[in-house]
Amino acid sequence: MCWLSMQHWSEYRFLLQYYLLSRRMSAKERFVTICTARHLEAHVIQGRLASEGIPAILSYESAGLVYGLTVDGLGEVKILVPNHLAKEAKEILGI
Repeated sequence: MCWLSMQHWSEYRFLLQYYLLSRRMSAKERFVTICTARHLEAHVIQGRLASEGIPAILSYESAGLVYGLTVDGLGEVKILVPNHLAKEAKEILGI
């Protein structure tokens, strides 16, 4: 296993679980995008939401991370939370 895979294994595992569960989830349980941010900011947001008990998934293109680009959506990170917690997450973040 390469370094990048080991570093991001928990995210890969969580995304795989999300993909498998999303096929069986009701509309209430599905994940929705609440905001977008740069990579570092997205991790801070994810940690803030986790501290409040709200699970969050970060969705991004790997090319933006590898090349460090934030042009035209490349390098943009979407923060996803369960649909039924989206309003609470937005209130916590002040958006």
